[in-house]
Amino acid sequence: MSDMLHKFQVDSLNERLLAGFLVVVLWLFGMASIYNNFQTHEKLYLDKQGSTQGVAWKAVELIHRTGIDAYFNTQINTPELHQLLRDAQNPNMEKMARLNLYRQLYPAYQKLTQQGISILHFHTPELRSFLRFHSPEKFGCDLSKVRPSLKVVKSSRQPVHGFEVGLLYSGYRHLYPIVDQGEYLGSVELSQPFESLRQEISRLNSEKEYALIHQKSVLIDKRLFGLGHLLQDSVFSKDWLEEDPLRILPGAASMMSVDMQQGAKKMFAVPRLQANLKNGQPFSMSVRLDGHYRVFVFTPIQDIENKNTAYLVSFANAEELDLRMQEAVWYGAGLTLMMALLTILLFQWIATKRSQEASLQFLEKINDTMREALYVVDETGRIIEINASALAFLGMEERQVIGRSALDLFLPKLSADTLADIYPSSHHALSRSRQDLESLCVLDEPFMGEYTLIQAGQKVVWVHLSSQPIVAHKKFIGKVVVFRDISVERSHKEQLRVAAAAFETQEGILITDAAGKIVRVNQAFSALTGYDAEEIIGQTPAILNSGKQDAAFYQTMWQALLTHKCWQGEIWNRRKNGELYLEWLTITAVANSSGQVTEYVAIFSDITEQKRAQDEIVKLAFYDPLTELPNRRLLGERLTHALISSERQRNYGAVIFIDLDNFKQLNDTKGHSVGDMLLLEVAKRLKASVREMDTVARLGGDEFVILLESLGTKELDAMDSVELIAYKILQAFQSPFLLDSGEHRTTPSLGVEIFQGQTLSTEQILQHADVAMYQAKQSGRNTACYFDPEMQQHIENALLLEEDLHRDQALGFQQLELYYQPQVDVFGKVQSVEALIRWQHPVRGTVSPLEFIPMIEKNGQILAVGLWVIRQACAQLLLWAQHPKTAHLTLAVNVSAKQLADPSFVDQITQILYDTGARPELLKIELTESSVVENVEQAIKTMQALRALGLELSMDDFGTGYSSLSYLKRLPLSQLKIDQAFVRDLESQADSLAIVQTIIAMAKTLKLKVVAEGVETLGQKECLAMQGCELYQGFYFSRPLTVADFELYLNVQDA
Repeated sequence: MSDMLHKFQVDSLNERLLAGFLVVVLWLFGMASIYNNFQTHEKLYLDKQGSTQGVAWKAVELIHRTGIDAYFNTQINTPELHQLLRDAQNPNMEKMARLNLYRQLYPAYQKLTQQGISILHFHTPELRSFLRFHSPEKFGCDLSKVRPSLKVVKSSRQPVHGFEVGLLYSGYRHLYPIVDQGEYLGSVELSQPFESLRQEISRLNSEKEYALIHQKSVLIDKRLFGLGHLLQDSVFSKDWLEEDPLRILPGAASMMSVDMQQGAKKMFAVPRLQANLKNGQPFSMSVRLDGHYRVFVFTPIQDIENKNTAYLVSFANAEELDLRMQEAVWYGAGLTLMMALLTILLFQWIATKRSQEASLQFLEKINDTMREALYVVDETGRIIEINASALAFLGMEERQVIGRSALDLFLPKLSADTLADIYPSSHHALSRSRQDLESLCVLDEPFMGEYTLIQAGQKVVWVHLSSQPIVAHKKFIGKVVVFRDISVERSHKEQLRVAAAAFETQEGILITDAAGKIVRVNQAFSALTGYDAEEIIGQTPAILNSGKQDAAFYQTMWQALLTHKCWQGEIWNRRKNGELYLEWLTITAVANSSGQVTEYVAIFSDITEQKRAQDEIVKLAFYDPLTELPNRRLLGERLTHALISSERQRNYGAVIFIDLDNFKQLNDTKGHSVGDMLLLEVAKRLKASVREMDTVARLGGDEFVILLESLGTKELDAMDSVELIAYKILQAFQSPFLLDSGEHRTTPSLGVEIFQGQTLSTEQILQHADVAMYQAKQSGRNTACYFDPEMQQHIENALLLEEDLHRDQALGFQQLELYYQPQVDVFGKVQSVEALIRWQHPVRGTVSPLEFIPMIEKNGQILAVGLWVIRQACAQLLLWAQHPKTAHLTLAVNVSAKQLADPSFVDQITQILYDTGARPELLKIELTESSVVENVEQAIKTMQALRALGLELSMDDFGTGYSSLSYLKRLPLSQLKIDQAFVRDLESQADSLAIVQTIIAMAKTLKLKVVAEGVETLGQKECLAMQGCELYQGFYFSRPLTVADFELYLNVQDA
């Protein structure tokens, strides 16, 4: 083997020194390049930051100047203010002019303060303070010395904008001359403190912190006025100052953060900073704090003479520079590592060459002592080296094999028939191995694999063989071949393969020893339980225990295993992640030849989903999906069983029907998701208010039913129990419900029906409880009522009344009639009329609107009745138009929320106007606030369409709604109608008078007419007249009249 390899000379010490020197030169060059690249990126980044901040500052200046110019032109530079300022020049009128100016502009000033304008200050032509809106009590002082800009404005009569120093703090001032017809009336100042501008520019880039520094020469006057405590030297430079260091002034800028102060102190000693501050140009600088880059950007700020008086300084994290520095560090580290590796590799290469000769000698010794068979062949496949293990395999000596073909020695070349005769069970494997090795041996590439060889010319064995080519001077000169006998291993693998195929099924398999220790699991077990084989082997099956089966269950299981050697059934177990699952388990005991149990084999499958699906079917059939309470079907079954039990044991029971008060309002305003949350919370409180044996069910919507059983054999005892539970339920609703939208309060109405035996059906009991619940709502809600047969009769009468109205509708509403109530002016002259519906029932006489209007609202007849009223009103308008006394009258009709929400409502009125020929401007539609607030946007569209037809629109019962003021200005109204509740208490309650005054004043502002309803006394009429009310309606003037009586009323009035 030593003849095949060449020895190499060791490199000299000079070679290693030269290699090290070259590596150091390369490293220095690379580091310099990395540093120059970082400096280039840093300069570009700082230039970009400075440019961006300059643009942002200019944008903020432009935006504010544009807005304030518009405000001055529209709100201040007006004839009204010109006159006030002229009056102010008269000493006798100065005080009143100042007050009127303050009253007129104060609302607008409040809006300005919300936009960052803290000062609205008017000056006299003599440059004295006339009115400070932020300090109206201070006026008259001479401003000519502290506000040089006032002189500029007065002399140039042009607006002046710029940064200016004040006595207290500096800000961006906007000064406008007020000139009318060539006369200089004074000037007005609108100022923003720096904090306002800082907040505005911060919105453009919220990641930056901003500060303001001033030239010391600009702010030195403050010390002359005794305000030196409002100044301190800037941390950036001794030649610059910071205002209000203690932040004691209103609207002061927030203090610089600790990081910004530290950065400023660190930059204080940098000469370049002081030089940049002196030249007044924008610039940016970076500084490292706590291992991170920060960037300071300095943007100069000009005063009204375009001189730099201050710097806007921003401070921010320079993450891009951090990233660039990280890149540079990584590049430097990488370069250093590469150079170090290169040095190591060079020295290793040199050291390797030195030790190569010694290593070859050492390998020769190993070759002779290794257990694996090894031999070396030349390029023709002949053996030139062989170790002892290979010779032992052949059963030959070294002199017998050197120079011979290795392939012929280990796999003699025999014919197929001969191989089949000698090795009948292995001839195919031998033939394939010979063919493969013949083709592989001639290649100069490594290979390995499992092949059959003939040991000592007789025995066929399987070996693992690997071959590595030997290359010298890029020339293939032979191969090293190593192999070992793997016949026993292959036999074991084959046996294991068969067993593993049977073991790895879809079902989980667990095998324990006789003591119950787990010895083996399959992959399905791991997939089902989450436990890998390594962490479960050695444990007991108790690791899977769910805790849902008691000791008696396991005792029964082990008894079956001991008796029958087998057990199967359902069992709950726990996965590794804590999840419980249901499995179908079969356990078999395995015994040896002596009958002793040696192992237990458990086979199981997960049936959780199957079981869950079965339970879900039952749940959907008998339980409410939202609250998981029993539904109507399950309640019916339980009530039927309760009746049977009550009949058998003579016990009393009860049904409580519960309906939430005003639930629809919550659903409509907050959405169904919030409504569902309330229903869930209600279900919890109801269950907590009853006994364990009682049933709480949900029928749907906001309706719940509680079934109480076994209340005793005495009715009074049963009633006591029911009342106690009803009390608990009502108390449970006293505390608010915590929903996502906030706290919500609601109350329940409870209807109770007590039963004994089977005298009533389940449907009758539930109906009686429902009627009792309706009675509770009629009694004011948030209460409980027992079933009252009279209430049942009342409901039946209401149903009969509803049927009568349906029959009358089929006949064209022959029983309905319109009455007319006049609306008069302050002189008592009729100006308009309101049409009021009446029902003349052939049997019951006159039916009150309070009785049948809610009924038709509920059943939907209001749409048909409402159209009938409008058609009758239009027909009456057409008749009145033929007589001079009535031709001018406006006729008002009431419209409900359902009519307003009807998409065809406008088209129907259009058709009625066309059919009747009535003048649309004489028809007035009265709407309630509640009808509009249900859907404000849709209501506005409908009202605009009605106005487009020419109709008048009036807001009825105004002042009783909770949100009318917020959208009143958007509604196309022509009239407001003061609710009679305010008119009734007008003479006795100051609050009612104040509300009426407010409504009338607001109506005048919005150019709306006002009519007061419910006027019943002369005192009420006179009080309303004093407030400026235009029209009146009420019993003091006339009750609602038939058309004939109304026309007679007009004739008497004229007489």
